[in-house]
Amino acid sequence: MLRAILLFAVAAWMGGAAPAQQNPFSMALSVNGAPISHFEIDQRERMLRVLGTRGNLREQAISALIDDRIYLQEADVLGINVNESDIRAGMEEFASRGNISAERMVADFRRFGIEEATFRDFVRAGLAWREVVDARFGPRTEEIGPQDIHQAVELEAKPSSTSVLLSEIAISFAPEFRRQALDFANEIYRTVRSKSEFERIARTHSASPSRNNGGDIGWLPLAGLPPAARNAVQVAPTGRTVRPVEMNQVVYVFFKRGTRQESPQAPVQAIEYATLRLASSTLAAAMSIADEIKSRVDTCRDLLSESRNWPERAYSHQTVPIAEVDGEHAIYLATLDNGELKTTIPFGKSEATVELLMLCERKTVQNSELARSTLIGLRSRHLESYARNYLANLRGSAIIRR
Repeated sequence: MLRAILLFAVAAWMGGAAPAQQNPFSMALSVNGAPISHFEIDQRERMLRVLGTRGNLREQAISALIDDRIYLQEADVLGINVNESDIRAGMEEFASRGNISAERMVADFRRFGIEEATFRDFVRAGLAWREVVDARFGPRTEEIGPQDIHQAVELEAKPSSTSVLLSEIAISFAPEFRRQALDFANEIYRTVRSKSEFERIARTHSASPSRNNGGDIGWLPLAGLPPAARNAVQVAPTGRTVRPVEMNQVVYVFFKRGTRQESPQAPVQAIEYATLRLASSTLAAAMSIADEIKSRVDTCRDLLSESRNWPERAYSHQTVPIAEVDGEHAIYLATLDNGELKTTIPFGKSEATVELLMLCERKTVQNSELARSTLIGLRSRHLESYARNYLANLRGSAIIRR
């Protein structure tokens, strides 16, 4: 029923789309003499809508295109040129945030009347600005000294001793239905006030295996949650629904049932984990196979041995910074101890596929590694601040004619 509603909403939007300008390629405005056409504004507005942006999309599209012109003009001043391979890599990078390829994103955009050139121009301008900022302000970040790093390390290394008791509703979506999934999640956030009501919706609509328990995922260390989820859960009152969190084509809505303080632990900086996807004729058959494997597996090395009976792509073993664990796995990994195994149902896969997820080890890093990662973070934040102020000055002095 939910999918039918989403399809109807998209069809209604497409059917009610505003007609194009009579002369879409005429100039709508110019930035320092560089024209922006009505067509470009319409294309950027469509792109913002598909990406789930809210508010006055036309004004946001115009503002973004003005920024893009400024980005490219500054790149010209510095002799910066973004080549074709950089643009292709940038398109892939942007598309990967939605866990799809650039080719798939281009195809999805086309369904909504968005041309590939619009996507390419967006990426090109962003890459050009990144290089402008690095050329202008990169040397300034070299001024960050040992004392700055020490203070930041001290702040970031303080362990959290807080655990939270959570229930979840996971709403998976295809890219073209992102906005509808967010609207549904926000409706839950606005209207659900009790644990019993939340459990009822979880059993009916959640795409997570926890739906069988009314969305209950138990006590989790706050520091082990993905950053976006951690921030949302931390500020939410106990006994209330948490604002939606989007991670890797899944929107999570949590219900915060409790909070407790525990003994501080060493800060975890990275997670080593392994997965094995098992496909069979039915979901019940896949679950049965998973139970058999779980009965004889105690370590990630054991899981690797089991993977030899399955296609090579079915197995994955990786160590990643805690902030970079994909959302689908991060929620489950936060509940596991080293060497513990969990059966999950992967989002977007066959109904007859399950995944075995094992936490190999939570890793702390040496001081030198922590200092290096902190330095990278400090430089990134400094560059972001410089870029924001620089763009504001450029916009203030730009000649914009409408």
